[in-house]
Amino acid sequence: MSSAPNSNFPTTPYQPDGGYTTGGLLMLLAALAASGAVLGYIAHIISQWFYLILIFPLFIGFAIGAVGIRMVNKGRVRNPWLGGLAGFLAGIFAMMSMHYFDYEHFRSTLSGVPPALRAMAQLPPDQIPQDRPPDLTAEQWLHINQILPLLRIHSFPQFMDWQARAGVTISGRHGSGINLGHTGSYIYWFIEMLIVAGITFAMVHEATTEPYCRHCDRWKTKKTLGYLSGDPQTLTTALNTGDLTNLAAAQPTAAETPLRLSAAACDACLGKNPIDLKLEQITKDKKNNTETKTLTHITCPPEVLPTIASLFAPPTPPSIPPPPVS
Repeated sequence: MSSAPNSNFPTTPYQPDGGYTTGGLLMLLAALAASGAVLGYIAHIISQWFYLILIFPLFIGFAIGAVGIRMVNKGRVRNPWLGGLAGFLAGIFAMMSMHYFDYEHFRSTLSGVPPALRAMAQLPPDQIPQDRPPDLTAEQWLHINQILPLLRIHSFPQFMDWQARAGVTISGRHGSGINLGHTGSYIYWFIEMLIVAGITFAMVHEATTEPYCRHCDRWKTKKTLGYLSGDPQTLTTALNTGDLTNLAAAQPTAAETPLRLSAAACDACLGKNPIDLKLEQITKDKKNNTETKTLTHITCPPEVLPTIASLFAPPTPPSIPPPPVS
């Protein structure tokens, strides 16, 4: 490990670029809307046979989020709140699309109802016959009385309210189920939308905060410089204050430790424009899943990068003099 000079380098807290182009933002919105509609339709089709509560919303959220990340990168959208809002609305749109496709399917199932029965459905309740006509069987009369309320549904909100009155049923392990009722069904649908919208918001929002070089109009390249040892808070303070001495004393190494230091720089103007340094803490949960927490993210002058990178360079082996010539 090479020694670092006993000095500090200037730093500022990292801030996302915040820029965007109209074309890039429109491309993001169009892609999110299209993916939301497609996934909503797929969920509608599958739900005709089965519906996995909470699993489907999670899948839809992550799928739309993946599309959003790709479009953010391609369209160079760097405004976190615009990107996050686009993702949030796309999540709501996807779930509303699923319910709307259910509504269209509901309408299509009633398309073959005779006009006379449709006209009967629009009569005031006191004008609808209460007794079964002699030319109808009991089963036919029962079917008519079941279908008349459905024929009074003329809009999407009415359809949703009818479904809520029927109630969302959560199936149990042994075939039994819990009906959430009218209010509970609305609450459940709202939670579903929040799950999808929250996931898409978080994923798209995070993508827009990635380091970007405005001078070259391109995303910066991220690279792991190496790993550090020591107290996380001390190292966070050292990086925030540009303290090279404490960074050099933290045993910089290429071997993995819980503290990882990475840099983001523009390949096109390397050494000419600011770079971004990120210190992360890597831990394992009880299920051995990796969790990464950002301790600090700073921006500093480009000339600092070679100096910090040299801290992680392996030590140069001592030169061995050639054997004497006899």
